[in-house]
Amino acid sequence: MAVAIRSSATAEDLSDASFAGQQESFLSVIGSDAVRSHVVRCWASLYSPQAIEYRRRLAIGAGDVAMAVVVQRLVPAEAAGVLFTIDPLTGDPSQITIEASFGLGLPIVGGEVTPDRYGVDKVTFEMRARAIASKPFADRFDPATGRIQRVALDAAAASAPCLSDDEVIALATLGKRVEHAFGHAMDIEWAIGPGPDGARHIHLLQARPVTVGANRTPAPDGDTPRGAMDRIVSAMLGTRHPRSQI
Repeated sequence: MAVAIRSSATAEDLSDASFAGQQESFLSVIGSDAVRSHVVRCWASLYSPQAIEYRRRLAIGAGDVAMAVVVQRLVPAEAAGVLFTIDPLTGDPSQITIEASFGLGLPIVGGEVTPDRYGVDKVTFEMRARAIASKPFADRFDPATGRIQRVALDAAAASAPCLSDDEVIALATLGKRVEHAFGHAMDIEWAIGPGPDGARHIHLLQARPVTVGANRTPAPDGDTPRGAMDRIVSAMLGTRHPRSQI
């Protein structure tokens, strides 16, 4: 069985900084020896040069951070992405924001692909906004080799939406339930893949509080960030709204 090995650190999301995305995740890890090795590599990523420098600039001491490593069954995702139970660009708490792409979700978090983006009203679940991007490739799990392969998509497939409207609403509904359970805005990673109720089952992979940007005012016209990585890069660089190619 292939598994995913993911980090969960105490300093990932603070009131004025976001550490998410700086630590390593490993997909398609098979075998007990490989799992042990990659767990160590995941822990070690807490002490990469960029992570150490980031904490130094924010005056976070080495003794003030800790990391858990989570081992999960790998979802051979047809689509994956992130969900915020607010608008992460404006802090609007009445909107659920979903970013999605074909295949596994790391290219979104890594800023390698511009995702489809949906805005859903948190009360009525009406679609406020929909922007379908061209997604030129998908990272997919190949069960024959046990590896992740990057698959090029033709123009028609790349420009197609990776979620149905029903799936968007189902994700928004799930996000609202998670927010209600924790009592505050949440940043959620999810995937759609095989499950007990069919080939396109929604899997909740990880949830953390939304902190950075929660009280953000709208960006000036012409300077609107393009996706989830803007939130992360903004905190890492200490700037308000850098442009990133997600």
